[in-house]
Amino acid sequence: MKKIILFFILLLSFSIVFSQSQISVSSRFGTLGDKQHVLKDNVVIKKSDLTMMTEVATITQLDDDWRDMVCSATTIKTSTLNASAEFFKFDLSTEKGQLSKKVSVKILVDKKDLYISCDVLEFNNKEKNYTGSSNDLVKILKEDYVISAKNFSYNETTKILVLNGDVRIKNDAKKIDLKTQNSTFRTDTNEMKAEGINLTLEVKENK
Repeated sequence: MKKIILFFILLLSFSIVFSQSQISVSSRFGTLGDKQHVLKDNVVIKKSDLTMMTEVATITQLDDDWRDMVCSATTIKTSTLNASAEFFKFDLSTEKGQLSKKVSVKILVDKKDLYISCDVLEFNNKEKNYTGSSNDLVKILKEDYVISAKNFSYNETTKILVLNGDVRIKNDAKKIDLKTQNSTFRTDTNEMKAEGINLTLEVKENK
């Protein structure tokens, strides 16, 4: 019974603290302070269309506002995005954040999924902008297309994927293998633009 009472007090406290910013925060346990809140066990933070789920989150005041949040392994979701990573930093005011270590991303594009694996992902939830990189190569899958590059940027509105560094776009079904250093890829039409193209096309010879 004591645990249940403490749980509801915690939920009530956070609805008061964040009411002006319309942020909903819940957790099973927590330590609350004047400058910092530490939340543990089944932590869920919601703001606008974004839901963030983790086991440990620390929210700290920045410029007299509850803005700075650092989390352990986290899953974030919107109507078009589902992403996870081992570490997460987020500004609750600007809605800009960084996912790092084993980042896995799924973005819905015209009812089809764009899959991304990278080491670091910077994102702006308000603008729906994403920028990622890897020490090795970023891996991106879109239907039959297998894409890799050192880094990328993507905007959900323009639907343009910008690729830089050791870029390779391969589609075995369409017999396309493109290698370049800089390229763009439209996720709605599959149109590609590149510089310094090294392209291999497989053509069936008829006798």
